[in-house]
Parts: sequence; structure tokens; C-alpha cells
Amino acid sequence: MKTATARLYGPPSVIRIETLPDPVPGPGEILIRTRAASVSSADWRIRSRTMPRGLGAIARPIFGFTGPRRPVLGTECAGEIAALGPGVSGFNEGDAVIAYLGARMGAHAERVCVRADRAVIPKPDTLSWDQAGAFSFGGATALTYLRDGGALRAGQSLLLIGASGSVGHAALQIASAWGAEVTTVTSAANVPLMSPHAARALDYRATDIATLPDRFDLIMDCIGVETWPRMKPLLNPRGRFLMVAADLSQMLVAAMSRGKRRSVSLIAGELRSDLDALSVLHLQGRYTPLIDSTFPLADAARAHARVDTRRKTGNVVLTMD
Repeated sequence: MKTATARLYGPPSVIRIETLPDPVPGPGEILIRTRAASVSSADWRIRSRTMPRGLGAIARPIFGFTGPRRPVLGTECAGEIAALGPGVSGFNEGDAVIAYLGARMGAHAERVCVRADRAVIPKPDTLSWDQAGAFSFGGATALTYLRDGGALRAGQSLLLIGASGSVGHAALQIASAWGAEVTTVTSAANVPLMSPHAARALDYRATDIATLPDRFDLIMDCIGVETWPRMKPLLNPRGRFLMVAADLSQMLVAAMSRGKRRSVSLIAGELRSDLDALSVLHLQGRYTPLIDSTFPLADAARAHARVDTRRKTGNVVLTMD
């Protein structure tokens, strides 16, 4: 099978297309013939070893010293079940599915084995393969922060920073579906993308959000550009500042946060129940991943380069033949 591999840390040019043996599903596993997979910010960070401040030294023991320990990157994919391992029930060969591999990686390949009892769900017919391949990472991260970190409820106010990215646009849709009043912060070019879901869209170049007169129940920074001291005055008395891309010092501040107003940093789960919840929202017409661009597997390095620009809107997707 063809794969996109990163055997060294570095720029997008370290990505190589390699032919590796087809995986064979073991007990409890399914083999997926991949149709599409996202190139996410997680792939960018691991391939380039670009970590939030203070986490670089921790990254090498976890991800590999000279290059990624798991050279086939890719946290999520969609495709058809090609084979079932012993003991698998509830799935059939030919089923179209969405799989969230998370930290196990391996989605940037024509075939991938996943445990059938993990984060695997049927693909809704209303999703294209590109959308299905980008369904999980941004959506599950946004869902975890809004639900577990912020306990978002209908009628609350949310300031969403970095609203045009994978996580940000998913958070915008989810928060709107739950009845929140969302103010987004993004570039002027992306303001039109916000209008279907946001009560207000701000251009970050034209507005210093720290000077806003508003007070919010939640502030969610999806890209790691704001700080607790700047955001704390913008929160209501029991408000939460959700830091999706927190650095080490911000994580420590969040861990010690004990006041009514708090900063929050979480590790998003890789749960089937989260994918089920996102699927329900999608079938209600309230959540569909935004696609920035698609590239064939052979152009995986170009896909990584697009993510490296930090200017993508939504998701970058690899497609397989």
C-alpha cells in the first residue's frame, strides 16, 4: 500500500511516499480502505516538532528522538471496511465508516487497521468523503472543550478566537447549535464564513479584543494567541477561558486556577460517543466540516505545506484513489 511517511522531523519536504505491506486486522480489528484523511495541526506539530512553548523537551521522548516514532501520520480518516478481524461484530465488509485514530496515528495510508470498539462510526450518506475524512479531529476537540471545559449552555455568550480553523469552525457550529451567542475573531477575509452561525464577527486586525466592553461566559482560544491576564477581565464572574493550544506555563496556570473565573486546558478524548454526538448534529444540519483544500496522497508534502502557512480555513484533506 502507498503511505505518506515522515521519518525525520523538519519541513514539509521530509514527507515521502513509501510502499509498505498491507496491514492485516487482528482480533477485534477492522481493516479500512482509506478514501480521505485530514492533515491536521497535530500532524503539523509532530512532523515539524513545533510545540507550544515549554513542551519541546517533552515532545522527543513521547513522539521520537530523531523523527516521529509513528512515521505514518494522520489522526482521522474515512473509508470502506475491507476486512474484519476475528471476533468483530456490528460491522460488515463494504461499510462506509469514519475512524478517529488520534495519537495512534496511521491514517495517511491506503489501508489502516483500527479496533472496532474504538472511535469508529458509520459514515452519514450526507457527508462527502472529503468531509468525512475531516469529521473527527476538529469536531471532537471543540466538543470536549465546550462541553467538559466550559459546560456551555443555551443563552450563554462565547468569544471564539481563531474561528476559521478546523477546531474553531467546529466550535462555532456546535456552540450555535447549542443556543449560544457567539462572537468570532478571525481575519476580514473569513468574516463571511462566520455569518451563518455567529451573532457577530470581528476582524482581529481591526479590533483589539482586550478593549471590548462586552463580558463573556466563555472565551475559547483555538490557536494559542491570547493570555489569561488579557482575557480574564472580559469574563463574567463565573466565566471560563478555554485554551486549546496552551503552552506549559498556561497549563500550569490552569491547573492552579481556583477562582470563580478560571482558565482551562484539556486533553481532548478519542471517543466513539463524541463521534456519535457529532453525527447527530450533522444529521440535524448543524455540523459539517469546512474544507480548505484537498490533495492526492502523492502530494502529501504540499498538503503539509498548506497547513504550515497557519492560514488554512477549515481542514486540509488527503484523498486516496
